Amino acid sequence: MGIFNSRSLSKLNRIRNKVEHEYSAPNIDDLEIYFELVNGFIHTIESCIFMLSIYGDEMKWLPHDISMCNIVLKVDYSFLNPSINYDFMFDYDGEGIFFGDFDEDHKLTFSPTEKDDFLFAMRTFFLLCRATALINHEYVIKELNKVV
Repeated sequence: MGIFNSRSLSKLNRIRNKVEHEYSAPNIDDLEIYFELVNGFIHTIESCIFMLSIYGDEMKWLPHDISMCNIVLKVDYSFLNPSINYDFMFDYDGEGIFFGDFDEDHKLTFSPTEKDDFLFAMRTFFLLCRATALINHEYVIKELNKVV
């Protein structure tokens, strides 16, 4: 899903495997690295849970510079029937005036049964949550291009 660096997870597993499978005592440096990685992982997961709890019901995203985009995106996560829904509303005249409502013709739904698509939708959701306050839309687009 891209919420934690795979190299960090590999390092975490390497240290764990040394202790569990090779029965070797870890050195202090490995213990410190292990603690920092686990701590970072827990904080990352907590922030994702927080984003789901705050923005899960509905989040609307509009780039900071309206001239850059003619789409409003509404995202919601369904907890009862796990899925992520992306609804688009278009600025058809290019004037920054959005016509109509969100409708079924402009809706994408991602279900966990389609693992890769669902993970991509979750990654997008978390990037957009951060984009509302922490990062700009250029960064969001750059990160999405990495996983497309």
